[in-house]
Amino acid sequence: MKKEISAGIIVYTMELINDVPTRVYLLLAYPRRYWDLAKGKLEPGETSKDAAIRELKEETGLEARLDEGFMEDLFYKFKDPQGVLVDKKVTFFLGEAFSKDVHISHEHKGFCWLPYDEAFRKLTYRNARNLLTDAENFLKKQ
Repeated sequence: MKKEISAGIIVYTMELINDVPTRVYLLLAYPRRYWDLAKGKLEPGETSKDAAIRELKEETGLEARLDEGFMEDLFYKFKDPQGVLVDKKVTFFLGEAFSKDVHISHEHKGFCWLPYDEAFRKLTYRNARNLLTDAENFLKKQ
């Protein structure tokens, strides 16, 4: 079985919705017709944190201030486009974007900024929804 290690950032910012400051999360639309968080593979010699920051910039044009104390690993299996089973580990960080000016890469079909409840419903995979919930709970305690 092939192994992959990736890293990503659960990206949020604040915006006014009906005159109420509301935290919104960034979701990306992937070509294989699913919604997920920003992430990508580590390059040789790269730390998870460095890879997460680099991937966010490459995939969205964004930079973010990472929240200290939040780091979670996801583990799952999937089949790559050639049908090979991949054992994947993704380390996620949490970060507040410095802007909402997203410029998605060719790797994605679209993006959206959504409040927690809407983002939770839109995410395709349960493990991403659980991760988003952990991030929201972490931020509520701050």
